[in-house]
Amino acid sequence: MSGSRRVAREGGVRLRLPAGGASRRARWWRPTLRPATRVALAMGDDWRLCLAAVVEGELQVWQEDAAYRWQAVEPAQG
Repeated sequence: MSGSRRVAREGGVRLRLPAGGASRRARWWRPTLRPATRVALAMGDDWRLCLAAVVEGELQVWQEDAAYRWQAVEPAQG
């Protein structure tokens, strides 16, 4: 997670990922453009990242899949 940054604001959620693979430049990923107020980034036991945000009052979650592509997932019920 070193070098990763997350931002929540009126313009949505942005996640800055460090350079990887053939790319030498960091890249930004924007899962939503809807206004967001809070954001959290965590790493699972399998080393994949999970991003959660409160978007217009609703919890939304995204997680890396086995190929490290981001997918929307249902929030865990606890």
